[in-house]
Amino acid sequence: MKVGVVGLGMMGLGIASNLAGKGYEVYGYDIDPTRGKLLEEAGGHNTAGYAELGKNVDAAILMVFSPEILKDVLFGENGLAGALAPGSTVLVTATVGPATIAEVEPRLAERGISVLDAALMANMESAGKGAMHILVSARPEVVEKNSKLLNDMSSELYFLGDRAGMAQAGKVCLQTLFSLTFETAFEVITLTKKLNLNMEEMDRLYRNSGSTSELFHETQANIENRIFTGTANPLSILDKDIHLTMDVAKEHQLELPASEGTAKVFREAMRHYGAEDIWAAVKVIENGR
Repeated sequence: MKVGVVGLGMMGLGIASNLAGKGYEVYGYDIDPTRGKLLEEAGGHNTAGYAELGKNVDAAILMVFSPEILKDVLFGENGLAGALAPGSTVLVTATVGPATIAEVEPRLAERGISVLDAALMANMESAGKGAMHILVSARPEVVEKNSKLLNDMSSELYFLGDRAGMAQAGKVCLQTLFSLTFETAFEVITLTKKLNLNMEEMDRLYRNSGSTSELFHETQANIENRIFTGTANPLSILDKDIHLTMDVAKEHQLELPASEGTAKVFREAMRHYGAEDIWAAVKVIENGR
């Protein structure tokens, strides 16, 4: 099977390298040409653009940052959609929200191209090992056609429905949980420090309370050690994703006050610490902004 990967960042390069190592003929493209050279070193083919990639593959994996970029990749000048053959599949692994899937799927269907919604719970390590958790939704025949590819990328699959966009909806819920966990940790840890409490004893208390998680304690450790970069968890991703939550809430006429407050904190953090990782958002709470 010939597979393309658009977006060879930390995750995309891991996905591409894993598939190349498993015998797939992998074609990749990234706006940074050095990423393509890394793919070549892993056994894949670097391409000059979306059109060259599209004409060579049976399935294209889109690992891009935002809905706007995804739509430009597909339908912009020399876009991927115009190069993919009828019968091919676009796997949307990027977190772009259900509304974006609803917008692009009919346009691709007109060209005979299927959409497989394949949102990820993963990191650079699991991508490279083919051990990602993938949220899946698509027509059953599309899932079946790409089942080996999905299995070769994952350790766990979560089947969320027979309509593309449902996996994106599930990812919105998951990212909301992550974002609220971060914000809870930011506030609790800042309050604990402000009250001059014994952090070791409070940490023991929090652990024994049953109300915390591994993510809470990872956040706590990074805050205490002032580790705000180099963790492969960019603030920009969570900022983008919590605002997808707010878009979905608005569409469904839901009030989500905790998510709304978190979105404001993340957006303020982007103004001051946009190049740092998610843990840097605690500085908004600490500084009283």
